[in-house]
Amino acid sequence: MSAFHMTCACGHDIKVDAKDRADAVSKIQGIMNKDAIAAHFKEKHAGQGVPPVSDVHKMIAEKTVAA
Repeated sequence: MSAFHMTCACGHDIKVDAKDRADAVSKIQGIMNKDAIAAHFKEKHAGQGVPPVSDVHKMIAEKTVAA
């Protein structure tokens, strides 16, 4: 297992241990479901519209890197 993370534009960092980058992306996408995304935007991006899950998952796939 290796450490991976994805940092949102707001600075919020999500860290996971995973067997590889693809596994890390899958784990972070699993954490950031519709409800979690709504809560994140309410807390960290007040006043911004909540994007579709597909957009957030695309960003996660693009921004996840080894820690």
